Amino acid sequence: MQIREKVRFLALIQVIKQSTCQPGVIILCNYDRDIVGPRMSLAIVRKVRLVDNCAKLLGFHTRGSSMTTWTQCAVRLRQMLVLLLLIATVGHSAFAEELTGILTVEIVGLKNATGNVYIAVYDSDANWLGDETVADKKVIIADALDGDVVRTELQLPMGDYALSAFYDKDDNGELNTNFIGMPKEPIATSNNALGKFGPPKYSDAVFTLGAEPMIQRIDMRDL
Repeated sequence: MQIREKVRFLALIQVIKQSTCQPGVIILCNYDRDIVGPRMSLAIVRKVRLVDNCAKLLGFHTRGSSMTTWTQCAVRLRQMLVLLLLIATVGHSAFAEELTGILTVEIVGLKNATGNVYIAVYDSDANWLGDETVADKKVIIADALDGDVVRTELQLPMGDYALSAFYDKDDNGELNTNFIGMPKEPIATSNNALGKFGPPKYSDAVFTLGAEPMIQRIDMRDL
């Protein structure tokens, strides 16, 4: 193996060492101590096939190979690394999308109401009851009414949330408030949290959505 090609190959090995392969991308292998040295850690060995085994996997025979063969091997290894990282990224995204929970919101107190209910979901105290939400939903009461309960579902990533809802009496699409900001239309919050001398606190309304479906049964009331 030519010195220049060995340097290139070792540089590629360093890239592979620093890569963040997912736990599922683990291949046990032997390695050539003449190439990667005796200090190669087991953790690195488990990440990818190196030198002989990897080259054989790619269809090369490395011992006594020419510089051209090693160049081709390095190129193929680089292509494999890019592919592995792409698969890991896509796989991680798909896995993250699967980590969602089902939240059923049941609103009571609207048995004889018509029109719409608006639900807003928040994930932090900083944006609680503000314009920045993680999810919003308009619920048509006539379509969602089941007995005396308005029922709807939200699919959200697992985590901590708090929600607020209001009954849009005048059907203008927004919550009407008085001159000091108090709601003039019926509202509700998760955990039926109530405020003292102000709106409910996020810490009182927050809940944790996990893999198991969750129900938040909230009471719509006038302040």
